[in-house]
Amino acid sequence: MLYRHATLKEARKIMEILIDFTSASRTEINKENSDIYFFNTPTPSQSFLEKSMGFRIGNFPTKYLGIQLNDQQNRVANWKTLMGKIQWKMQNWTFKMLNIQSRIILLKSVLQSILIYQLTSQATPKTVCQKMVDMFKKFLWQGPSMATKWALLSWSWLNKSLKEGGLGLRDPYILN
Repeated sequence: MLYRHATLKEARKIMEILIDFTSASRTEINKENSDIYFFNTPTPSQSFLEKSMGFRIGNFPTKYLGIQLNDQQNRVANWKTLMGKIQWKMQNWTFKMLNIQSRIILLKSVLQSILIYQLTSQATPKTVCQKMVDMFKKFLWQGPSMATKWALLSWSWLNKSLKEGGLGLRDPYILN
């Protein structure tokens, strides 16, 4: 993926890197199964680089390593699938059987793990981060009853490391 106006010089350098990789790893890149994606590159330049590099131009939206990629990544609508996945997992757990310690473990090991790669690989809108924090708080403190309950500890304290006396939860804002 070329994230800016790509030039022939940059394309040649990328091809040199790919050739070095293939010789070092003793593998070959399958150009028939590989696409090239451009951001902020004019169409004539894209066509020229497509021919010179030998890859076809991919179209958005697409998935890469399980992440939905779009040409306009910073939209809240692009994050609905991930948010729905988290919500679905929370709804399917039987909260009545889970005490607070169990919810903390599920929050740390499952819900927040879903986010790690996607939050660190692309910019996330602040509203999405806030929705994630709200969902995590609701899951942790309210459990099965949707009745409003007081949070026993602040979210900032829960995000502190275990060494600092917190629970080591990951803050979506920091991951982002």
